[in-house]
Amino acid sequence: MDNHQKRYKGYSSITLNNISRPNGWAERDHTNTLYWQEETYLTYNKQFDKHRINAMAGLSWQARTYDYDNSRTEGFFDDFYESNNMGIGILPAAPGSNWNKWAMNSYFLRASYSYDNRYSATITSRYDGSSKFGKNNKYAFFPSAGLAWNVSNEDFLKGNESISNLKFHTSYGLTGNSEIDPYKSLAIVEAGTILLNGNRAPYSFVNAIANPDLKWERTAQYDVGVELGLFQNRLNFDVSFYHKKTTDLLLDAPVPTASGFSTVMKNIGSVQNQGLDMMITGTVVNSENFSWKSSLNMNYNKNKVLKLGENNADILMNNWVGGANSVIRVGENLNSFYGYRRLGVYTQEDVDAGNATLSQVGRAKRTTEKEIIGKGIPDWTGSFINNLRYKNFDFTLDLQFVKGVEVMQQFYHSTYDRFGITNGLKEILTDAYNGTNPNTMQQAIYLTNGGHAGQDTNVDDSWVADGSYIRVNLIQLGYTFNPDVLKRVGMSNLRIYANANNPFLFTSSDFKGYDPESTSQGTGNFGQNMTFFAYPRAKTFSLGVNVTF
Repeated sequence: MDNHQKRYKGYSSITLNNISRPNGWAERDHTNTLYWQEETYLTYNKQFDKHRINAMAGLSWQARTYDYDNSRTEGFFDDFYESNNMGIGILPAAPGSNWNKWAMNSYFLRASYSYDNRYSATITSRYDGSSKFGKNNKYAFFPSAGLAWNVSNEDFLKGNESISNLKFHTSYGLTGNSEIDPYKSLAIVEAGTILLNGNRAPYSFVNAIANPDLKWERTAQYDVGVELGLFQNRLNFDVSFYHKKTTDLLLDAPVPTASGFSTVMKNIGSVQNQGLDMMITGTVVNSENFSWKSSLNMNYNKNKVLKLGENNADILMNNWVGGANSVIRVGENLNSFYGYRRLGVYTQEDVDAGNATLSQVGRAKRTTEKEIIGKGIPDWTGSFINNLRYKNFDFTLDLQFVKGVEVMQQFYHSTYDRFGITNGLKEILTDAYNGTNPNTMQQAIYLTNGGHAGQDTNVDDSWVADGSYIRVNLIQLGYTFNPDVLKRVGMSNLRIYANANNPFLFTSSDFKGYDPESTSQGTGNFGQNMTFFAYPRAKTFSLGVNVTF
């Protein structure tokens, strides 16, 4: 059987920002993103006796083009035009624009074989090429294979009243990662204009080092698992152990400052993830008028950096207050927080002992060297979903939980350490050093008429909190009307419902933010769970009706 499929997708978005006031400014941003994909494949299916074969071979092409332009004008004498006539502004800024494109070609093959619905094997392979990588390593090969044994179809288990399903499975395979910006393998020339003697003059310089050997990041994964269904599948278990090793990790590696550059994109590391995936589903009650079905999904993951370049040197990232806020270090979690340990505050006793000056009294006392003070990747994640029905009523409760993770509360920079010019936490008033509480961790309060009043703000472990939480994802209550009653008014189905999405969030007492799951750095920068006034996930409440005539 021959199948051919084409997919074409394009979309454009325009964002307008303006301030409508005299002598204000107007800004117009335009972004156009075009995505294109085409696939062609052949399939083969054959069944004879107890044997079944399924195969597919194909290829695909995809590309994305990104186009952006920006204009800005200041000095409006009237706000009537807003951003619709930016030419009336007397202080136009230099326009800006950007364009990039990437493309990928893929060739793939999949073949599966099963015998008597008891034994099965699957083999897949992909040969992918991306324009993002160096000229020497555009393409890479990613094979995988899997085996399964459906024990419940064996003669010795058929008809078993207790075990209704038993299946063992295992697999091994390679996958690739190309999620980097385009042109990272090239020496990029940055160009623009600069004001020089009252006129704009052009400039250009090389702002990135070329790496023609940049290649795909690879992840090799092995897993083994078992599926077990009991009592006519009323209670089901699905448990898998997995081991992942990612090599040729794509990172912005530091280079000597004498080169004139700070980093270069390289394949320099390897990371290990291993753990358990567990799912338990069951029907707790199943009667004519009442039913209760539950699903518990849990994942345990242990993350560790195995290698970083030739010398396993640390990679410091997310520079902010006091330098790097995170570090990638061999033997540690990939998302490790980096900072000082807070030992307390300097007191008058420290001055008397010769360990501090008078000007340091009430200031934070920290270790002299930075160290790892937390991690942003959790040990445990999961969900617990319950669906209940009583006659015509239905009820859903969806819970999400995370345990074994920390949050770096970067908003402590403004609300805890530097409260002289900002709103602060209530602990400032209750815990601040006042001469009678030498064991406090909170700095003294200083009068300020400007500036920061000498406040000492830096990343330390007082900013780090337990990031574990339980979130109520969804509460839904519905009622379905009796079909016999609806027929009288010309309807075949009528259901009304009320939803509460994310109504409750339970966190640790030392977390002072809105949502421990938020991040301000972006996971691409290994900044998970580092939050600086990040906007929290919204709570939404809704009423709805489903009607079928």
